[in-house]
Amino acid sequence: MDFKFVTTESLDLGTTLERYERNMEAIRIAKAAGIPSGEELETLSKYVGWGDSQVYREYVQRPHPVKESLTRQERDAIDASIINAHYTDLRIIGGMWSLLEHLGFGKSNDLS
Repeated sequence: MDFKFVTTESLDLGTTLERYERNMEAIRIAKAAGIPSGEELETLSKYVGWGDSQVYREYVQRPHPVKESLTRQERDAIDASIINAHYTDLRIIGGMWSLLEHLGFGKSNDLS
C-alpha cells in the first residue's frame, strides 16, 4: 500500500479537542481489521500522539468509546508515551521545513 502525505491545507491540526478526537479515530482505524481506505490513511497521517500535555489531559478526562476497546497494555503504552513523545509547535516545524526547501528538499528534483 502506497501513501504519500500531500496537502495544500495548513498543517494546523485544530484545537486540543479536535486533535484528541482525531487521535482516538486513528486508534480506532488502526485496531480495525482490513486495509484502511484513502480517507482513513489521511486520518492516520494526522495522528499527533500524546506529547502535547493538553491532548493527553483530554484523553485522561474524557470518556470515549475507543478507550473501552483498548487493552491494558495499549493504555499503559499511551500513558508511557507522554514522557517520550514530544510536541513541536507548528511555527518551529514551519521554520524547519522552510530551511529544508531552501536547501532543495521537497522539490520535484529530489531523490526521495
